[in-house]
Amino acid sequence: MSKSLFELAAEYDESIAAMLGCVQKIKKEKRQAYLDGDTDRFRLLSSKLYTVYEEIRDMKFIAETLRHYYDDSTSEEVCA
Repeated sequence: MSKSLFELAAEYDESIAAMLGCVQKIKKEKRQAYLDGDTDRFRLLSSKLYTVYEEIRDMKFIAETLRHYYDDSTSEEVCA
């Protein structure tokens, strides 16, 4: 079964929401590592959090691209 681009974008939105849940969990773990004085774990979680934020950014970009894939405006019209 093939899905429309808008449906695929909606799936990306759902994945983004799930990833934001992961962000909250990582932040909580990172705070606990800070309170425990576990610098190695703190750095590991900081790196993981950065990676998750990059993934969310990329997924948002893809979702927007899918939503606007067939828009009538093109870069040629903007430059003309």
